[in-house]
Amino acid sequence: MTVSLVGYVDVCDREQFAGWALEPAWPDRPVRIQVHVDGELVDEVDADHFRADLRGGDWHGNYAFQKAWPLPLPHEGALVEFTDAREGRPLTGSPVRIPPLPSSLVGAFDVADRYHVAGWVRDEACPDRTVWLTVWVDGQPAGRIAANRFRADLRDAGFGTGRHGFHHAFSSPIDPLTDHVIELRHGEERFGTPFTIPGTASLSADLKTHFSGILRGLDAPLERADALTFLVSEAERLRTRDAAELTAVREREEARQAQRLHPTEAGSPDPAQTTAPRPVALFIDDRAPDPERDAGSVAVLSHIHTIRNLGYRCCFMASRLSPSEEDRMRLEQQGIECLMPPVFPCPEEALRQLGSGLEVVYLHRLNNAESYSALTRAFAPTATLIWSVADLASLRLHRQAAVESRPELERFASRLEVRENMWRDRRTVD
Repeated sequence: MTVSLVGYVDVCDREQFAGWALEPAWPDRPVRIQVHVDGELVDEVDADHFRADLRGGDWHGNYAFQKAWPLPLPHEGALVEFTDAREGRPLTGSPVRIPPLPSSLVGAFDVADRYHVAGWVRDEACPDRTVWLTVWVDGQPAGRIAANRFRADLRDAGFGTGRHGFHHAFSSPIDPLTDHVIELRHGEERFGTPFTIPGTASLSADLKTHFSGILRGLDAPLERADALTFLVSEAERLRTRDAAELTAVREREEARQAQRLHPTEAGSPDPAQTTAPRPVALFIDDRAPDPERDAGSVAVLSHIHTIRNLGYRCCFMASRLSPSEEDRMRLEQQGIECLMPPVFPCPEEALRQLGSGLEVVYLHRLNNAESYSALTRAFAPTATLIWSVADLASLRLHRQAAVESRPELERFASRLEVRENMWRDRRTVD
């Protein structure tokens, strides 16, 4: 049950505070007063001193308090609040604003970002005192800092002992998604020029650090599962966008609509032909082709350049050994787009994402034909499927077995020949 409280703060200056407090329902019980300076509890006192002006009726007059400050109040001023200890009810006249003492500040607000603020400040009117500043973020106090760090550059510049630097690290990084204003204040006076930190719409290093901290803080299994579901969904969305841009799905559909709405008349140019993007051909081999490594690379590069000269946009995907950055640059110098992780981690994902946007799928070597022909038909049913044998391995092994008189190699060559002959009805490039 809340009981009424009466009282008043009579005096509050840099030397002392005084006043009186009473709960009329219990006039014989002294009220305990808590004193806060800038939100921090600094003292407690009982309102039990006698004052003649408070005596009368049921009041015996022992309701006053008076005390000198246990520690000096801040030079830059302070907000002092008086409340009762039992229920936190404020006294009339509270809070009291203590004005700052005269000062003449010099210094610089050097650094402000999402993680910390730093700089230096010195009071020319009182050079030996430590200046305290308050950090404000978006109009809200975010901490007090003492400018008492040693800086050799200040000492060498003639600023006394050089102990006028300050540094304050935020308890947690400021949200990178929105704009923020950081300022420093000495009491009610602003120190230096406020810093504006713009939010970012790109996946910057700060934003990556921010997200990483959020993910590391997920302790519950359900929270981690929810985060994984979100991340997988966003990764899938990014892959889908890359695939759509690569195969120009939207542009192709617009070209087809233009052709349906405006059929080509005799002797007039075909509008679809003038606006349609280049068809896309996907080449799959064990590893990135290198003409200095093997003859198979020379063959596949020759076929890629031929198809590219026919107007196709040519993409390469490795099935076994991921291309290096050097491989990617070498292929791109030849006008060949190299599909790589993390957007396209494997040929299966490339076929699934590119799908019906492919006009040609070129499978180099028998193992790739066996692995990806069915997937090609499933995901890109209208694409022309080309199998390049590189060489007839079964014929080479038959000849090797005859020269070396190795029956086990002959049996392996026969099995391999059966697998190769299964592709006899396919379109083959050799």
